[in-house]
Amino acid sequence: MKYTLNPYTIISNVEDSFTFMGKANKTVTADLNGSQKQLLGELSKGSFLESELLKSSFGEELYSSLIENASLVATEPDTTSYTSRTYAFYNTFGVDNAAKILSDKRVLVLGCGGIGTHLAWHLLSMGVGHITLLDFDTVEVSNLNRQLLFDSLDAGQKKTEVLKNKLLRIKPDADIKTIDLKIDSPKTLDGVCCASQYDLIIKALDTPLMISHWVDEVCKLRHIPYISGITARESVLIGPTYIPGRYDSGWTDLVPASMQGSRYFGTSPSLGMMLYHISDEIATEAFKVLTGYGTPKYGNKVVARNIFTNEESTFGGSSDKASADMQPKAGQRKAFLLGLLLILCTSIASISAMPFAFVSVALSLALPWLIYNSGKEITKSTLIYSMLSSLALLIINISKVSISVGISSFLATIVMYFGISSIAVLVCCMINAALTRLKHL
Repeated sequence: MKYTLNPYTIISNVEDSFTFMGKANKTVTADLNGSQKQLLGELSKGSFLESELLKSSFGEELYSSLIENASLVATEPDTTSYTSRTYAFYNTFGVDNAAKILSDKRVLVLGCGGIGTHLAWHLLSMGVGHITLLDFDTVEVSNLNRQLLFDSLDAGQKKTEVLKNKLLRIKPDADIKTIDLKIDSPKTLDGVCCASQYDLIIKALDTPLMISHWVDEVCKLRHIPYISGITARESVLIGPTYIPGRYDSGWTDLVPASMQGSRYFGTSPSLGMMLYHISDEIATEAFKVLTGYGTPKYGNKVVARNIFTNEESTFGGSSDKASADMQPKAGQRKAFLLGLLLILCTSIASISAMPFAFVSVALSLALPWLIYNSGKEITKSTLIYSMLSSLALLIINISKVSISVGISSFLATIVMYFGISSIAVLVCCMINAALTRLKHL
């Protein structure tokens, strides 16, 4: 097989010491001699060289390390297409499945203004497969200080169509739909949300004034994740990131009523850099929500940040359920030990009444849920409880076996009981592990 240098591997050197920065956290450093540097020069020009030649020149260890960190590749990666740098980033930094995951996702962008135009470009460039743009307005010259991708020739045209056409010039095969509609009620918004199975809704509108409430209401009703961002004079308000079952606090749960009043008069002045800051943060958040990589930054909170003074205040800020599950309940240790004692007693009681054996197993499954919230702790305590229950029952059953039946029969019976006990432990753990996964879906 032949190999060449991965064009996305960064190679630096100080005299004879060369560092190959391929896949993240897999940097390789080696001192190269003259013939090795000559071979590296050929590879850097795009030559494909036989693996045996590379192995004999670089040595088995260095050769294997360069294969492992993807500095040497059998097929030269794409370096010219629109998605080349994006997919190279995913492959290099450990989010290999992101491209495939994002290609199947459907995102609705509410608003094609300063935040929405920039966000739509972000979604396209990160590889979101299906994008829907909603707005009812037309492009105005006054928009051009902040609404990316519009220019003076677009004035008077529908924002959704202009934005769609600009994005298609960047990526002609993109799936981009438009909705020319003014959201004037929760019912109107609900109709839009029900028209397609969106994986995420991004609120980039600031009118009507109740739009944040309506998005919150509809997304909670339909169990659709959403992310929100707006400006408030010289501050940006980013969040919340709402994910049903994980981050359950929405805008109306977090923002004080005093900040949710209606606007009597006035047009908000704005700077492009403020809106781009919001859209950049939301785009990063969207990537995390859609792919599952990383931890969302604005879950259960809204952050108000003055971009000039750096003053920041947070509304909400409680951790997500996955983190909250890790917080121990009061008295958990005592409850766990009492559970051990209860299971031991029911196992011993099964000597005189066999139904107690089933009670013991049932307790092994149920008690962890009563004591813990964390899926990890539930699974771990299930293992301990079921092992204690099975061990007690194993000892009780073995004590009833008479050695007079013969050594071979005696040992066979012990092995059989041990196998049954092991299967019982495995089944208990699998049941509760499956239930914990369903709990967090």
